[in-house]
Amino acid sequence: MAIPHSLRALASPNFRRYYVGQAVSMVGTWVQSLALMWLAYRMSGSTWFTGLVGFLNSIPYLVLSPFAGVLGDRLDRRRILITVLTLLFLQSVVLAILSGFRTITMGQLAALALFAGVANSFETPTRQSFFVQLLDDRSHLPNAIALNSVLMNGARLVGPSLGGIVIAAWGVTACFAINAASYLFVIGALRRVHPVRASPARAPSHPLADLADGWRYAMGFVPIRRMLFLLATVSLTVGPYSSLMPAIAVKTFAEGAWLVGLFIGAVGFGAVVAAVSLARRATTRGLAKWIGVSAIAAGVGSAGFCFSRSIPLSTALMAVAGFGMFMTAASCNTIVQSVVDEDKRGRVMSYYTMFFIGSLTLGHLAAGALAEAVGAPLTFLAGGIVRPHGLGLRVPPAVLPRAPAGRLRRAGYHRLDRRAPQMTDTVLLERRGAAAIVTLNRPDKLNALDATLMGDLDRVTREVAEDETVRAVLVRGAGRAFMAGGDVAHFHANLDTLAVGFREMGQGFHASVKRLRTMDKPVLACVHGAVAGGGLSVMLACDLAIASRDAQLSLAYANIGTSPDGGSSFTLPRIVGLRKALELAFLGERIDADEACALGLVNWVVEPAELEARAFAILDRLASGPTFAFARTKALFNETWERPMDAQLDAELASFSLCIPTRDFAEGTGAFVAKRKPEFTGG
Repeated sequence: MAIPHSLRALASPNFRRYYVGQAVSMVGTWVQSLALMWLAYRMSGSTWFTGLVGFLNSIPYLVLSPFAGVLGDRLDRRRILITVLTLLFLQSVVLAILSGFRTITMGQLAALALFAGVANSFETPTRQSFFVQLLDDRSHLPNAIALNSVLMNGARLVGPSLGGIVIAAWGVTACFAINAASYLFVIGALRRVHPVRASPARAPSHPLADLADGWRYAMGFVPIRRMLFLLATVSLTVGPYSSLMPAIAVKTFAEGAWLVGLFIGAVGFGAVVAAVSLARRATTRGLAKWIGVSAIAAGVGSAGFCFSRSIPLSTALMAVAGFGMFMTAASCNTIVQSVVDEDKRGRVMSYYTMFFIGSLTLGHLAAGALAEAVGAPLTFLAGGIVRPHGLGLRVPPAVLPRAPAGRLRRAGYHRLDRRAPQMTDTVLLERRGAAAIVTLNRPDKLNALDATLMGDLDRVTREVAEDETVRAVLVRGAGRAFMAGGDVAHFHANLDTLAVGFREMGQGFHASVKRLRTMDKPVLACVHGAVAGGGLSVMLACDLAIASRDAQLSLAYANIGTSPDGGSSFTLPRIVGLRKALELAFLGERIDADEACALGLVNWVVEPAELEARAFAILDRLASGPTFAFARTKALFNETWERPMDAQLDAELASFSLCIPTRDFAEGTGAFVAKRKPEFTGG
């Protein structure tokens, strides 16, 4: 039975087993969460104490999560999860016994909340980094992240609603017992799964050094840093809604636990809608734009909830708030998980947990204290106003990754260590930190152009050009060649229809070539073997080129009785001069890499064994450079081909002026004055 595209990560048996067990456990967790808040409020009658319970349940995340990340990058994450979940099972059993015998005190309730917070501060970041190891196909990572969000938010929808019903029918003791039983499902699932990928082997080092290294990595890698601070804003302003719900239900609507469950369930419903919409996405492109939209949705929902006195309207507004809140969180999660290095995943996800959940520490306390002073409804209004303002309603263009030194590792041509790749039959797109790598992938045909490759290259180059987190691009070929021109055998077999359809087929290829030439980020061609016809056109469209000494370049169109294509008649004479270009076009002779370098067609020639390492070293340098300045420089150089000298001088003044307000200009000039190496962030 075929698995739907939106559920493709479930094709991995290990992930599927874990997913089912975790789903049961998360429902139980939310049943207990509601019961805990309800019991705290009913025992104390105080929103402050209810907020304190939330605070104690969250403060360990702020302190211990980073250490959990270090532990997760050193030890078997599966064993860590089994140990911690067993402790949480015992905590639920103790809660059930104490509440069942009616001997529980406010002090005991607070202590057990703190115990759960300590355990969860290790469980959450470990879980966030563990499920990635269960995927048979790494290309399913974005879908697995989205399905994980569906699971969490589906549990948020079902759990509180079920908890409200259980409290009304049997009391809070039953809720604690249900949660204890639910832990057995996920513990059993963890004992049956076998990670496909072990945690990366690492040299021994001091835990505090690992902690500092993870912090420098997260704060130095701009997309991760921006996502973490956005998440902190989410948690601080709107996150504490659950601790305010009992007061809203009792004081505003004169109702009981069922209404608390309904409102929290509505938040979960909105979150599920957000998660499902993410699961249906084929790529991560455009996620940054959703963050601003979702911030507005959360603000409108929270602020509107303050003024509503209608249960149906309030429920709908909480669903809107839930959609916005968790679209933001899930989008940030996807971006972070897609770009992080595997050997730092545990630590980065621990910081994710610290910023997202740990910020609830302050949020719960602030919300509880503010609600005591002005009431719970006005506290919702304050959160709704502050949140979108704090997020700025947009992710600035400066959210561009700066790859920390040494983060780009070598990857083979045939076995690629993909980072959230988009894969088609003929083109591979992988992310390695700040860079995108486009691999032409018809090795059995020497990557020759046919209609499929043209279409795939069009789609992939468009995605790379539009992705604001990409700061440099590498184009290369799989197998024995970069690209041996067009698929001549395919052309010959379709002579009767080729003339009619070629113009439409070639438009996608032309769009790709133009995109490589004009996209606002540097593009490096890494060529080896045959670089002929359309392959030469692609190489010429790139800004820089490095060639293996075994590369053989030729225009070759005349050899099959046709004229140049792919922009080569535009770029080639501007690089080598008109007469040399005509020689290459008329005679169709091959030139080796050294002659190509002498003519200015390639920048560097290296031995075949050195090609990959040298290419990645150059890519690393480009990806960590001043991105905006590179974009303006590229535009200026491209425009010289069509612009007179006076106009070019004016354009240079305008471009230089645009660079002055950027952070990279301030960093570059400051580094020059301080006689140090600049650290550009791309802003």
